[in-house]
Amino acid sequence: MEWLNKFHKSPCIFSLLQGFFVIYSVCSNKKIHKKKVSQISQLFTFHNGSLINRLETVEASQGITLPIYDQRMMEFDDGVFQPSTHQPKNVTLSTTHQAKMVHTGDIVINMMTSECVIVSQQHHESILPYNYTHIEIDTTHIDANYFVYWMNASAQAKSQLNQFKQGGSLVKKLTLNQLKQLKMTLPSLEQQQRIGKLDERRRHLKYLQAKRTYLMDQFLSEYLFKEKI
Repeated sequence: MEWLNKFHKSPCIFSLLQGFFVIYSVCSNKKIHKKKVSQISQLFTFHNGSLINRLETVEASQGITLPIYDQRMMEFDDGVFQPSTHQPKNVTLSTTHQAKMVHTGDIVINMMTSECVIVSQQHHESILPYNYTHIEIDTTHIDANYFVYWMNASAQAKSQLNQFKQGGSLVKKLTLNQLKQLKMTLPSLEQQQRIGKLDERRRHLKYLQAKRTYLMDQFLSEYLFKEKI
C-alpha cells in the first residue's frame, strides 16, 4: 500500500487550495481586474489537420512511421487516467512528407467536440487528422493553460459554442470560420497564468484521484476477494 501513502502525502491538494486563494485575491483587486474582449482570429494562427486517406504512404524501409493523433491520445493529454495501454494507428510516410504534425506544447482543438488540450511529450511528432485544428498563440499576450481552461470550461466559450451548434447543419461540427468568430475575455497575463496553473493542478489532482480509485479496486479484486483454489 506504499502508493496510497504517497498519494496522501502529495502536496497536490494543498497546492490546489493555495492556488485558489491566490486567484481569489487577484480577482478581488479591482486595480488588476481589468479585462478586454478580443476576437480569437486577431490573436491566433490556425492550422488544419491532414486528410489521412490522402497521405501517400510508403514501405516501412523507405520512410518514417508516425502515430496518428486520436481521441484516446487527446483524453490522455487532458489528464484522463487510462488504465489500459493505447495503441494508436500508425502510417509510414516518406521523409519529405507534408503531413500536419503536432509537437509538445501545441494547442489542439477537436472540431467535433470542441475539446481543447495541450499536446504532451508522449505525443510529440504525431500526425494531426483533419477533424482537429492546431492553434498557435502569442505567448506575450495569452497563457496556453488559460486558453485551454477558457475553451473547455468558461461560460463565455460554452455560450458561443452552443449558439453555433443550434445552427441548421445536422453535423454539429465546429467550423474554422466559427472558431475564428469566438470572442474571448482576456484578463492580464499574470492573472491568466495564475488561473491556467490552477486549472492544470486541478486536472492533475483529478488524474491522481482516478488512479487511486483504480488501484484500490485492483487491490480489492486481486487480494481481498480472491477465491482460494
